[in-house]
Amino acid sequence: MDTSNKNEKAEIIATIDVNLKWVDESVYDHLHCVLCGTSLSFNHKTNFVEQIVVEEAHCAGCGVRNRKSEHRLQ
Repeated sequence: MDTSNKNEKAEIIATIDVNLKWVDESVYDHLHCVLCGTSLSFNHKTNFVEQIVVEEAHCAGCGVRNRKSEHRLQ
């Protein structure tokens, strides 16, 4: 947009609708056990040589290991 002409109105080029209920549910699902609803305990191990972080989540309530994932360091 040319700022030299101050009579021009800003144009809307895109809109984004965010479903906040879905976001809240997704965060809850990430942080709680799918079986019993207990808060998950997370453990992170960083390997600087291989440039990865291993994330493990387990439930103290029912003892289930919910996930193990690796993330690359940048």
